[in-house]
Amino acid sequence: MRLPNHRALAIARDGHASTGGKDSPEEAIRLALEWCADSTQRECLLLSVNGLLTVEIPKSRSVTRPFLPSTDATIPADERERIAKIYQGKEWRALARGKKGSWHAVAAAPSETAAVEAALNLCTQSDDDCRLHAIGNFRTVE
Repeated sequence: MRLPNHRALAIARDGHASTGGKDSPEEAIRLALEWCADSTQRECLLLSVNGLLTVEIPKSRSVTRPFLPSTDATIPADERERIAKIYQGKEWRALARGKKGSWHAVAAAPSETAAVEAALNLCTQSDDDCRLHAIGNFRTVE
């Protein structure tokens, strides 16, 4: 008889947790997220379930850590909710920040490159010195 082998991996800025041998994917997900949050004292990003990625991983830029717009302390509280709503859209997503402090998010771009270009273009329409803040659920190197 074959034993169940559902597994999941959750990551945070400074740690991760994985589970394996669980009866269902839901149980593996729940435990990975709970253990990750408990050990890091942060919200965690579900990275994979049963060996399949749950989010796109950027390839065009170096990433520094997971990015969850609803909890990112570098984003002003009044902007978090607006950005989080945009980020509920499909991949590819990107977020740019202007020198004046404006934030510009896009979702449902056809590619990583298109998402980056759209966020930066949106930013330059109303701000100066725009920089990419995140691609998908990953912070980029500034």
